[in-house]
Amino acid sequence: GSQAFNFGFEEPAFLRRDLALGLSFGYSETDSQNRAYDTQDITGSASLSFPVSEFGRASVLYGIEQNEISDVSAATSAIIAADAGTRINSFIGLGYVYDTRSGGLNPDAGVRLSFDVEYAGLGGDAEYIRATTGAIAERSILREEVTLRASFEAGALYSISGNSHINDRFFLSSRQMRGF
Repeated sequence: GSQAFNFGFEEPAFLRRDLALGLSFGYSETDSQNRAYDTQDITGSASLSFPVSEFGRASVLYGIEQNEISDVSAATSAIIAADAGTRINSFIGLGYVYDTRSGGLNPDAGVRLSFDVEYAGLGGDAEYIRATTGAIAERSILREEVTLRASFEAGALYSISGNSHINDRFFLSSRQMRGF
């Protein structure tokens, strides 16, 4: 099994300005039920976002996380076995979001486009650049009783020193891919 706890807070009018301050903390762990190893992750981050256009916002972020891989079975690949142990990542990030879903010319439709880039290497055990992008299109139908939504996510990871770590890589989960 697994368990996860997340806490997030955002003050949308920080210093009584159109400046959003965000804080988030998380804890998750998995056991060997679905994998040949156990994980434990503790994360924390702080962000500041501000408007740059009518529908656009830019953000800066600092985050730190501790990842642990333990109880690696003997049948596990050598690549995963090499990642066993505890490590710390410290990273900064920049982001941009363009969102017309709650405004814009058509109140029944809108899009959200996002782009984020992180640099890890401000201390800690990893040095990489990770970029992610996303697109969401929404449209209300049937007198705004039903909302149709299509979403797309993509990312790239470039490890500056050494090989990438399993906790830094992208994985497809049930949150991203759903059946019909």
